[in-house]
Amino acid sequence: MGRPGRSPAGGIPQERTRDHADPDPRRAATAADRDPVAVLDTLIGCAARTTLPAGTAMTSIDINVSYLRNILDTSGPLRGTGRVIKNGSRIVFAEAEIADKDGQLVATGTGTVLVIPPR
Repeated sequence: MGRPGRSPAGGIPQERTRDHADPDPRRAATAADRDPVAVLDTLIGCAARTTLPAGTAMTSIDINVSYLRNILDTSGPLRGTGRVIKNGSRIVFAEAEIADKDGQLVATGTGTVLVIPPR
């Protein structure tokens, strides 16, 4: 397990397997395979989760993404990291980044997570 406030991850970019005009979901890749926003949001959420007590729910309420380079089939494997910037009792601020096989950043993101305490 990682350190509290951090969420490392890795993966290999895959060719987009779905034409957005094609309504057949059987030909769709997962969102994370083709959407860096989904990966960054997941990394931000995982980093936030490491700082919360068990049984505490949360939800993303804001994400801002910057694309720095194209993500190609030849870019991978990709490595991502999420970090908590500020951990509050109701709001967690976090950031995440995705780098290619050469360590070059391809996308970064910042996000805000709403903490929902147990009832």
